Amino acid sequence: MISLPGTPPQPLTLRTPSSEINTPLVSQIRSQRLQLSSNNNSAAYISQLEDYLSSIIECISQEGHPHTQALTYTASIPFSDTIPWTLPTKSNKPLETPWTLRDEISIVCCNISMGYTQRTYELMGKFARDQKPTSVPDDKFWLNTFKLLKKGLEYTEYVKQYGTSEQQGTIWETSREYTLFVERTLMVSIQYSFLSKCLWKLKSTEFNILDDEINYSTLARIAISVKADLLSLIKDSKYHKLMEYVEYLEVILKLVNGIIGALLSIENYKQDKIGVAIGFLNMAMDNITTKTNTPDDEEAETEEESKLKKKFSSFKKKVSDKSNKIKSSKTKKFKINNNVLTKLPDGIRSDYTNLFQLIELLHYKYHLENNHLKFDAVVTQEDLINYTPLGRGVPIDITPWKPNGSSITPQNTQSGYY
Repeated sequence: MISLPGTPPQPLTLRTPSSEINTPLVSQIRSQRLQLSSNNNSAAYISQLEDYLSSIIECISQEGHPHTQALTYTASIPFSDTIPWTLPTKSNKPLETPWTLRDEISIVCCNISMGYTQRTYELMGKFARDQKPTSVPDDKFWLNTFKLLKKGLEYTEYVKQYGTSEQQGTIWETSREYTLFVERTLMVSIQYSFLSKCLWKLKSTEFNILDDEINYSTLARIAISVKADLLSLIKDSKYHKLMEYVEYLEVILKLVNGIIGALLSIENYKQDKIGVAIGFLNMAMDNITTKTNTPDDEEAETEEESKLKKKFSSFKKKVSDKSNKIKSSKTKKFKINNNVLTKLPDGIRSDYTNLFQLIELLHYKYHLENNHLKFDAVVTQEDLINYTPLGRGVPIDITPWKPNGSSITPQNTQSGYY
């Protein structure tokens, strides 16, 4: 899940307004804003922000403007002479133009969206710590995660649909461009959840890659689409000098590259293209592992190889009478890349360890088969592009937020993909 550092932003105390700002409408909304407070509880903070947004829309509707007109009606209504949120690109200089009520509505919607991302991130962390939710079946957990993220998309969709296409905003965070940036983080989180679910599914079957319930081709295309969105987010973050975002996203990109390599590796292995499979596996290893040949590592891996032989025997397709040669196979040694692992968010750190275990097992399986049975030439990194499909994410149907909408607790409806 993508939960950017320092998000969602927290409210700052408003200064005493000037006479031109302190209109009856603004005064009423500013009084409602006093109910907001910095809150580490994501569910409570989402609820606060949703109540605040609803109160803003209610005040505007009392002046004869429905929620569909709120963003255009408030575009020229001054609300504050300072930026009233802890935003990453805020300037130290005074605002050239006042913070408008439209700015306030726009940033509240984006903050709610990021709040839902933070909430799913926290739930993923708890899921990983518990291995499996004690009171929620696996499919229901993933479905609820999907619904929370989709609920968050309703708020960015509201700004997109009812704001103007040329909306600039007082600062970047209140522009249409920023709304699209936030929307993309939620879309990445939704698509990534399918990849995370796959890794947990494989772990639960002791990494039985021949499980027909997993569509590796589709998942690889999803992962490639996630990579494209991450690259776009990184580009935008660099442009706005948000280097904390860049560092965060680049580490996740390494994990996603590792997932892409592993999924395409399995897909090609199942098609009896072991040379291509090893090529993609090498790509995955380059992103998430560190090669080593120290004596201590050699000794540690000897013990690990013993464990791997036991796991290897559980595969449906075994290599007859060859498992005793795993230890003697001279393959590259590798270990967990702590530079990646320690920088990953807690909510997806377990995905790294699950992926590492999968890659580790595939590494021995592939080399055993190829060294003793197949003898295929391993495809180089440069040539892998010829075997890489186009990315394609799962389509998401999004409806814009409406006042008096549902609570943050997902309803028990079904989703086709989950």
